[in-house]
Amino acid sequence: MQAQARTYRKFIIPEDKHNLAAKVTNIGNLSSAIELIRRKLGQTGVQEFAKTCFGHFLDIQTVKFSSAVVHSLLIRQIECDDPKVAEFNFRGVGVRFDKKAFALVTGLKCGRPIRNTSSLPDRLWDKYFGTPREIQLKDLMEKFECRQFDEKDVDDNVRICMFYLLETVFLSGDKKKPVNNNNLKIIQDDSLVNKYPWGTLSYDMTIASVRSCVNTNNSSNTYTIYGFPIAFQVLFILVVIRLLYL
Repeated sequence: MQAQARTYRKFIIPEDKHNLAAKVTNIGNLSSAIELIRRKLGQTGVQEFAKTCFGHFLDIQTVKFSSAVVHSLLIRQIECDDPKVAEFNFRGVGVRFDKKAFALVTGLKCGRPIRNTSSLPDRLWDKYFGTPREIQLKDLMEKFECRQFDEKDVDDNVRICMFYLLETVFLSGDKKKPVNNNNLKIIQDDSLVNKYPWGTLSYDMTIASVRSCVNTNNSSNTYTIYGFPIAFQVLFILVVIRLLYL
């Protein structure tokens, strides 16, 4: 997200309908997920998790989703022709949220994901979830939270924790949404897991939600935002801090 020159493009929500009172939800809870992962893995597992592409999130102490902060910027969204970008008018200053900014804040790789995973094995899915190959997010969460980990199975435990963090935080959505095994196939592949553009998957879901959740048909100011809106929230705070020093 970048502060840009003064802009006068049209608000998606007219200014006379801006209402800061809103109920905005997101099921992803980064702090709780990290705390649970630490408990599941134990000291040795946490050390190994820290070496993965998601390991830097272990350093985060407390980050909470703020409904008020996110909504206060979302209602200031202005018209933008690029479906992969969201732009805002914040007190006369243009603000841009794009994939480059998302990658900068999250530290997740952003590139072009592979589409064909049919040749990759299902070993970890079979081990932890069995059949069917597709389950709902709420079932994934329940199975993960209830499962007792074998401390000798460090590598597999780390991989399944990566999958849990990915699906419940970075790709957070409706708890009834189906979760398939393609991402877990990639996570268990040594040649792909740490160089795979997980940031692209998360950003694509986040930006689609950011661009669609606030609209003129939603008069209740009640909505759910999918993906990883904490990145959007942090960038917004950074922009506000910058504006204070202009």
